[in-house]
Amino acid sequence: MGAILPEPNTSVQSLPKASAGLACATAIAFWQAAAGDRRIGKDFRATCAGNVDELMRLRDQLQGRLLPSARNALNHEELCT
Repeated sequence: MGAILPEPNTSVQSLPKASAGLACATAIAFWQAAAGDRRIGKDFRATCAGNVDELMRLRDQLQGRLLPSARNALNHEELCT
């Protein structure tokens, strides 16, 4: 089951570093919450979980390409604690 993610119109590198990190952390948190919400159908919860996996994969991929300060901005754990 593939993740439902739109193609971005703006590259993460063109966003302010903190904004990109916050957007990423917010999207991951949203899809995690939806994946665990029993009011949502089982099939769509599976899609939500796939979106979490895909966003985390993309976040990790971007962290490898960005400068250390941008990697810190994209670090979900630092932003959410």
